[in-house]
Amino acid sequence: MKIGPLGGLRLKLIILVIVVSTVPLSIMGGVTFHTMKGDLAAGVDAALVSQLWWLLWVLWIVAFVVALGIGWFYANVLTRPMERLAEGLEAIGEGRADLGHRVEVTTDDEIGRTGAAFNTVMGRLSGLIRQVADAADGIAASARQLDGRSNELTRATHEQRGDVEQVVTAMNQMSATVQEVANNTQSTAESAGQATRAAEGGRTVVQATQGAINTLAGEIRQANNVIVELKGDSDNIGTILQVIEEIAEKTNLLALNAAIEAARAGEAGRGFAVVADEVRHLAQRTNDSTGEIREIIQRLQGGATRAVQAMEVSQQHAETSVAKAGEAGETLEYIHDSVTAIDDMTRQVASATEEQSQVAEEINRNIHHINDIAVRNADGANEMQQAVEALEALAQQLQGEVAGFRQQA
Repeated sequence: MKIGPLGGLRLKLIILVIVVSTVPLSIMGGVTFHTMKGDLAAGVDAALVSQLWWLLWVLWIVAFVVALGIGWFYANVLTRPMERLAEGLEAIGEGRADLGHRVEVTTDDEIGRTGAAFNTVMGRLSGLIRQVADAADGIAASARQLDGRSNELTRATHEQRGDVEQVVTAMNQMSATVQEVANNTQSTAESAGQATRAAEGGRTVVQATQGAINTLAGEIRQANNVIVELKGDSDNIGTILQVIEEIAEKTNLLALNAAIEAARAGEAGRGFAVVADEVRHLAQRTNDSTGEIREIIQRLQGGATRAVQAMEVSQQHAETSVAKAGEAGETLEYIHDSVTAIDDMTRQVASATEEQSQVAEEINRNIHHINDIAVRNADGANEMQQAVEALEALAQQLQGEVAGFRQQA
């Protein structure tokens, strides 16, 4: 027979109580035995000694039995709650636990606190299982809702397919009408080739325009020549300014030399020094003014250069316009004679367009029906999305509860 950990603990407690309870009697018995031996040696009555001996044995047996009972009682008191706790934990580990099972707590020691903690864990576990069951019910309800909406979407899809088939039929009719329009358009294109006589009046206008453009091109060339002359004059002014700058620099240098000589002359050359200084200042002002004029002339030269370039581009555009005007005059010659034919073909196109309009109305009605079904499909999709979101939320709640349970475990 195999003794478990709790059974071994109970046996040790019983042995400990027996030993603690019987050791004093054993000691007392040993003392009494030695005393009786001394009494016998002293000539005490042997019968009295024998009675005392048997009395001692009886007391020892009674003490042993009492100690055995006390040990058994304390062993059960200490180990019985532990056995119940162990049984409950083993049941949880084996998956056959009764969530309503609780350990009876009768003490406030470590065993009692352990039992109370076990009861708390069982209570929380029971609540978690109930929450998981509720979440599972919610998921099942959402799944049923999704199934219903999916069926509705399927029926709507079938209806939409029928409408699409009607649209295909209408489109075939429209295709035939469009083919007729294409044929008429081809005839219109052929008639447009006869429109040369319609450009006779336009040709005169184009020729006049061409002459005006030629005149404009000549004026642009003259303006270009004037700007070129202006640029040449600006270059000449720049050359003159360069000469003035050289004269001003030399005047400044002479005034500086005169001031030096006046300084050497002392008091006699003071008046000459004043004049030389004034001449030097005038030369400096002349040099500064010449620099400013040079900057203006440079800007004027830059503007003249850009104007020349712009005039050249304008002249090229004018020549291109003359060429285009000639081409336009040739094109207008093909328009006049085709206007009447185009009008007749336009009438035919209008008739075909009327038929096309009727077909378009039929398509429009079918498209509206398709749109209504699409709206219902969209509503169903929205509801399905909400159900999916609810299902996801419930799944997250379930995961959170299970994660919390694992943490408790």
